[in-house]
Amino acid sequence: MTRHIAHAMRTLRRSPGYSIAVVLTLALGIGGTAAVTSVLRSVLLRPLSYAPADRVVTALERDSTGNERLASYPTFQDWRSGANTFEGLAFVRGLGAVMKTGSGAERLVGAYVSEDFFRVLSDSPLLGRTLAAEDYAPGLPDA
Repeated sequence: MTRHIAHAMRTLRRSPGYSIAVVLTLALGIGGTAAVTSVLRSVLLRPLSYAPADRVVTALERDSTGNERLASYPTFQDWRSGANTFEGLAFVRGLGAVMKTGSGAERLVGAYVSEDFFRVLSDSPLLGRTLAAEDYAPGLPDA
């Protein structure tokens, strides 16, 4: 083993440029692999942040041509009034917007959700309160 180490040291002294290139290549490869693995683990492999993740499903509606799509809110209300086999039903529809700021524009991501959304996901807000049925009463001003 000591002969191999001594040989490696002599080779390093003879061609330092090559040795530095090899070490940098290994360092970049190992660092890149560690970064990609970290991102994959945190995004794809970690469990979902809400408690009953294995019991949450997405219900789609099928139109007359056989295409599936997310249900509209009136369809969701019909499903909720007629369903008694589920522990809870919640509506969610994604929303994207762009907000002008002093330094340019910022992309915002939000969602329209029903009042049962947080209860179904067993989640609570970090600040404030969750939605209530009174928040959906007709004639209320937009917040």
